[in-house]
This record gives sequence, structure tokens and C-alpha cells, in this order.
Amino acid sequence: MRLTYYANACCLMEVDGFRILTDPWLVDGAFEGSWCHYPPLKVKPQELAGVDALFVSHVHPDHCCPETLSHFPRDIPVLVLGGPRSENEQETLGLLADGLEAGCAGCLMGRRVTQSPDPEGLVRQLVQIAHPIFSLNAVEECQPR
Repeated sequence: MRLTYYANACCLMEVDGFRILTDPWLVDGAFEGSWCHYPPLKVKPQELAGVDALFVSHVHPDHCCPETLSHFPRDIPVLVLGGPRSENEQETLGLLADGLEAGCAGCLMGRRVTQSPDPEGLVRQLVQIAHPIFSLNAVEECQPR
């Protein structure tokens, strides 16, 4: 395994030829322009556009930068973790919406769903955000009988 550190939590992990970029923030201006890299980065996002996958630990601008993501192919696998447990379902729905808006292809949810007071209802809402043209009837058809 080879690990190359770039900035903050952005690293390139290479294992047997498979390359995963973690927490891609390679463009200055996170948090409404108030954060920048110091010292300035020597790598440009387009230099890393050939990675096999992206890993995002949570959807904050210094871990999931929309401008950085715009340099990667839209079909690249992106693994987004759900962050810490939350009792607030609106926060969970916002996490997915923010990730999708930033360019992520999806979101991996765990305890935010399984420990929800209404896991089934939360999943239905998540599906509506991720697939707005997917009808609730289609979701119901996927239910175990």
C-alpha cells in the first residue's frame, strides 16, 4: 500500500493498482471563501482525475468540495459515509441532499437509518431525494412480503 498526503484529510491510497482519493478538497475557498490551503497545494484536481474511486468521510466543504469534484468523471464511484449518529432526520436528509448537490453519486447510510425511530419512513424520504422521479409505489413494490 502507498499513501500520499495532499492536505487536510485528502490522501491518495494506492493498493494493488487501485487508487482511492479521500476527502477531496483541492481548491481554495471552502466555507464561503474563508479557508485556503497553506502552504499552497502543488497538485491540481485534474492531475488526480484518473483515480478509481473517491471516499468522503462527511459532507463538509473541506472534505467534499463541489469545485474539486467537478474535475472528476460523473460516473466515478463515490463512497460517502453518513457521519455521526443523529436523532434529527432532517439533518440526515440534508446530508444526502448536500452530497448529491456536491456531485456525489450516492450516500452510504448506516446507523442514521437503522437507529431512526422510523427507518422505513426515513428510507422512503431518502429515495425521494436520491431519485426524485422514482415513485413511492415503486418503493412499496420493493418491500419484502
